[in-house]
This record gives sequence, C-alpha cells and structure tokens, in this order.
Amino acid sequence: MSEAQVPTSRRVARETILRILYTMEVGRPVVDEALLETIAAHKLDESAADFVQSVVRDVLANKLDLDATITRHASGYKARELTVVDRNIIRMAITEVRSDISDASQATIVVEAMELARKYSAEEATKFIHGVLGSVFGHKRGTESPAVATESSVAVGGLDSND
Repeated sequence: MSEAQVPTSRRVARETILRILYTMEVGRPVVDEALLETIAAHKLDESAADFVQSVVRDVLANKLDLDATITRHASGYKARELTVVDRNIIRMAITEVRSDISDASQATIVVEAMELARKYSAEEATKFIHGVLGSVFGHKRGTESPAVATESSVAVGGLDSND
C-alpha cells in the first residue's frame, strides 16, 4: 500500500498512541492526563482522538496478554527485553487488529507499525517487528503482505512461528 493511501490523520493518531504508551511506561503519569495533554498537543480531530483513547485504553487493559503473545512470537525474546518503543509498537498493532477499533486492513496496520519502527527505532527493529507481527497474524516469511488471520487464530495469539 502506498503512503498516499494511508489516512494522514490515522498515521498521526498512531504516532500519538506510541508517544502516550511510551510516556505511560517510562513516566507513569495518570492515563487521563497523558491522553488529554497529548491529544491536545497534536490537535487531533474527534475521530482521531477517540481512536487514540480506545487503543491506549485497550493496550493498558490487556498488557499482560499482549506481552504473553509477544513473548510467544518473538523468537527467543521476552516482551520485557524489547525496547519500550518496539514493545509498544507491537502491542498497539496487535490491539488494533484484534479489536473493532479500526477499519484498517491487517496489512495496513502492519505497514504502519513498520513505519513507526523506521521512524522511532533502529533499522533491525523494523524487520524484527515485521517478523513478530507476521508470526502473530499467521503469515509466512517471504510473502509480500500478511495473510488475513481468522478471528479465532488472532484471539489465541495467532499461529506458532513453526507452523
């Protein structure tokens, strides 16, 4: 998918989510304050603000399950061993795919996660994040885009990487 096809406001919203999750993990402020301040600072419209709030709250509410999923699919790494940025990029992508928060395709969500990694992390992180998300969502290495996972496979953390 070309960059022009991805809604700019959703891209800004995803960057905002990453900033909030990072702040929550490193600084541990009150969630409502972090949400309101960051949404206001980025001048998000109501739709984008609702999206940000939904994803952030879902990530925070399901952090243990998300981290267990990451650990199962991260090729020998535990979620807590990843950088705060990488861990939160993966958490938010899994959350967005698993929920009905977004109407974006799974492929778009994975591409956006990789773009966030390119911008905010190391080059190796982009490949690592793509591999983890590919494993979670059940696509094999070497395919051009993630296969659409069935609802049941996503709900239980996707397919094992050796399937």
